[in-house]
Amino acid sequence: MSELLDVTYAAAEDALYLYLASERPRGSAVRQVIAESAPDRGEIILDFDSQGVLLGLEVLGASTLLSAELIATAATE
Repeated sequence: MSELLDVTYAAAEDALYLYLASERPRGSAVRQVIAESAPDRGEIILDFDSQGVLLGLEVLGASTLLSAELIATAATE
């Protein structure tokens, strides 16, 4: 992965977050768009800043939607 990309995984919530912006001030995501929602599987949510720049994406139900190898590379919370 690129050094600019940062991936975290919260096992208790089964949520993976892929950060696409190198600087991420708290509260900078002002708009969220659900890109994919599969009943009983999870959701993919895109986070945008006030300028419309994609900051990152959150995957809820990550263990269902993503490979175990990708989740294993993430920093755990």
